[in-house]
Amino acid sequence: MRFFLICTLFALMGGSLFYAPDGSVRLARQLQYDGRLYEVTSDERSNLEAFLSEMAIVTGSNKSFSINAPYDARHINLYIVETSDVPDTPFPVGNAAYVSHSDIIFIDASYFRFGAERVFADPTDSLTAGVLTPLRVYAYFVLAHEFGHRKLHRSIWPDILVWGDLWHRRELEADDFAIKILSALYSSEDSRRQAGIPEPVSSMIGLLDGEETSLQRLTDHLGYAIAFLSEEVFENAFPLLSRSDTHPAFFGRMSRLLDQLAAEARILDDQEALRQLRVIRSIMSATAALMELKPAEIELEHPFQFAFLDNEHISIVGNDNTGVLTRNLDDLSPGTLIRIENKPPQREATVRYAWPGATGETLVLRREGTLEAIRNSSGAVLSQRTLNGQFGDNSCVKRIILAPAPASFVYVYFCVEGVDHVATLNRNKETAAFNLQELSSDALQDAGLLAARATQPTLRIVGFDLDAAGSPALHVVAENALFLILLSQTFHVQSVHRLDFDPVTLPESMNFRGARITPKTFVTDDAGKSFFLRGSPLFREFDLLDAGDMKAAAWAAVDLTPSIDEPRLAQIVSIRSIHLLGGNRMIVNLVEGGAYLINFNAKMLAPLNRQGFSQMEQVLSNERGDWILYRKYGNRILVFREGDRG
Repeated sequence: MRFFLICTLFALMGGSLFYAPDGSVRLARQLQYDGRLYEVTSDERSNLEAFLSEMAIVTGSNKSFSINAPYDARHINLYIVETSDVPDTPFPVGNAAYVSHSDIIFIDASYFRFGAERVFADPTDSLTAGVLTPLRVYAYFVLAHEFGHRKLHRSIWPDILVWGDLWHRRELEADDFAIKILSALYSSEDSRRQAGIPEPVSSMIGLLDGEETSLQRLTDHLGYAIAFLSEEVFENAFPLLSRSDTHPAFFGRMSRLLDQLAAEARILDDQEALRQLRVIRSIMSATAALMELKPAEIELEHPFQFAFLDNEHISIVGNDNTGVLTRNLDDLSPGTLIRIENKPPQREATVRYAWPGATGETLVLRREGTLEAIRNSSGAVLSQRTLNGQFGDNSCVKRIILAPAPASFVYVYFCVEGVDHVATLNRNKETAAFNLQELSSDALQDAGLLAARATQPTLRIVGFDLDAAGSPALHVVAENALFLILLSQTFHVQSVHRLDFDPVTLPESMNFRGARITPKTFVTDDAGKSFFLRGSPLFREFDLLDAGDMKAAAWAAVDLTPSIDEPRLAQIVSIRSIHLLGGNRMIVNLVEGGAYLINFNAKMLAPLNRQGFSQMEQVLSNERGDWILYRKYGNRILVFREGDRG
């Protein structure tokens, strides 16, 4: 198929695509012949045709649209392409393009589906409608953008001569055109319904009273779509970092769209629309901060199970017996996108964790409790051992903690009759277990901070995790005082500190299906200093404070809703999980209120995820400070090359 492509210029969320004179027509015919066009159902076609017809009427177009039909020069030909099935298609997933010579619009099918749901289908319930409606309007915007190229930039000049600033200006003009078209269609109830545009989401859930302006309705839909897509980093089908010389990356493009809507709102003095846009900006802030770290993006053709780093490589564990894919970190520059072909899953995924083993091997812990060493090249099982029954009972929630690679140990936190234990598991699959209550008691007595007693003193473990240097750190309440115990990787006591913190204010343990969960409260930097978070999860306003000096000012702070003047709460914030990043940095995943990056060197607290990372989302790092973020059983990995930045 490539032989007739003279030049390909593509862009996320709109752009122009140019071929030899008959190239686009031949491509359309080939796609149709090969069955590589999206199969449009009757209700999808009805909804799509309603919008396209109204858009043509509003703009005074004398041509009608033809959808996925044999090419006909009398129509504007729209082709919805299953891009993921077409390796030679000149625009990747998430793109759309207008071909001026043949009057064809190509658009990727990812705009028409979200998971198993069809965006343009009639929703079966209000909850589904609330999700799909904004995404449909987002697709309308993309189509209006491409139609804008047709109305504004269809000329006798060869498109291949359009480049640089002129091309960039054309993109801005097409965006402006799309906003004006949608504003016109939203201007009245009749035109909105005639165009097949559903009710604004806020009206559906009773937040608006029906007196909203056309811009407020448009902002409501596009704002919800942008917020939804920005939060669903690993669910939406669009590459996050795709860009060209004329088009910014996905999130940069969405941000500029919000800027244009805000400019329109200021011209009209529409204060409610501006308020809505401020809310959307707040929702986007975490993802925007994540993207500003300029990750490299890896997209795999099929889902994988787990990934991890050493100081030179990223390793990707696919399905059982498929081997481990390895890529050099030096090949992953910030802001680049790499696509990798991998084998499709053949059976149900079984990997819970994976980490480096001996040279050429990977250690894999499977869901049924089997620990295996597998050969990277083939995925063949070299040795096997069951861990079932070796790590306590179900009186607390067990977890495995992975230190920055290539650490010698992983840590297994578990309980025996409600007493906290931690075991080290090394590359030779050897284990050593430690009773944290006994260890804490001995450490406090040896330090002279706890009187020796004939009976075991009452101790409460209020936090076990790793400090920013990757060594175990233990927070303990004893005799109504709080202590920090720093340990070596082999659990030798390094130092003990009493903290200026009232234990009465600490959150209580919670139960999950009969098992105890101890909410984390403290984090520890690589120098052994203890910190805690205080603030309001509702307003996303947090302070990071020194637990050893309660009178000191906030060490770092973040406020995602500065425009709200209402009184804020100042409660102790519970932490769900901690992810080490190297370089004296970590991510704290809060029980509620999102996930935040702490950079102890820079005294910085920054949002990375508004809702917080789920158990499916993994954060792993190496000792150089590089780290990855991905969702298990997905096909996207973000790679942050912090080691290159010093």
